[in-house]
Amino acid sequence: MFIKAATRSKMTSSLFSTTFVVAFGLVASNNLLPCPVDHSMNNETPQELKPLQAESSTRKLNSSA
Repeated sequence: MFIKAATRSKMTSSLFSTTFVVAFGLVASNNLLPCPVDHSMNNETPQELKPLQAESSTRKLNSSA
């Protein structure tokens, strides 16, 4: 039931090597297959951010006074 030390070491090295290759493969695949989300449909557009920023700055002024 026990595994020899050399076999266990080889299996561990293989596991780490496979994980390393898969991790880099997933990161590299992002360049080959970009995210299909349409970036023109963001949740917060610059027009929506301007009123929010003005509102937060007035809150800061009112709270400090």
